[in-house]
Amino acid sequence: MNRLLIGIALVAVVPCIGWADPEGKAKRVVVGPGVVLEIEGTKRRVIVEAKVVLRKGVLEGLLTRAKKKEHEFILAADVDARHIHTALETASAKAGKPVVFAPVFQAPTGSKVRVTLRYEKAGKKTTVAPGEWIRDAKTLKPHSGEWVFVGSRFGPNPEGDDKPRFYMANHGDLICLCNIETAMLDVPLRSPKAFNQRLFEAVTDKIPPIGTAVEVILEVVPEKK
Repeated sequence: MNRLLIGIALVAVVPCIGWADPEGKAKRVVVGPGVVLEIEGTKRRVIVEAKVVLRKGVLEGLLTRAKKKEHEFILAADVDARHIHTALETASAKAGKPVVFAPVFQAPTGSKVRVTLRYEKAGKKTTVAPGEWIRDAKTLKPHSGEWVFVGSRFGPNPEGDDKPRFYMANHGDLICLCNIETAMLDVPLRSPKAFNQRLFEAVTDKIPPIGTAVEVILEVVPEKK
């Protein structure tokens, strides 16, 4: 997939404040509303501002866009998915290929991305792995916390054929737990979307209340040489 940097500027560099860098050593590049690229030496992290919108049930994903798939994802962010894509590419992520179902199943590919979640709990800032909130519905094992950067794709614009091609992850498929052809981040394994076959469920007693602000931190895992 073509890079999305064209036409999406890295609009500002501001001091790193708040949860992401308590020692003030990093710089923050604002990629778009709710999306920041954090730079500390050779390290790059993408920070997405989100809120808890779901706490129970089987899941389609971890992070969706606000007012899109909030009944199937734990978190929602009022963002443009293209900004997250741009930030990940700037952090050296390489987009791969979406899932293929037929004639033979092929798992989604792309740079590995490690996800962590940061929020305020009992007045203190805390960071947890997604496995604290997401588990295998059968084995009850926690999710690994790693996804692959598929990169989604472009398709027809819902506003009309005369409009620019639409970045499909903006339908809400930002960080998925089921294999979805339009996902930005997907799990690198067979994970059915059918409701009665879904692999992952929410760990209700571990997830903070609805409306809790959460920073979703995305870090590209370096490729082994």
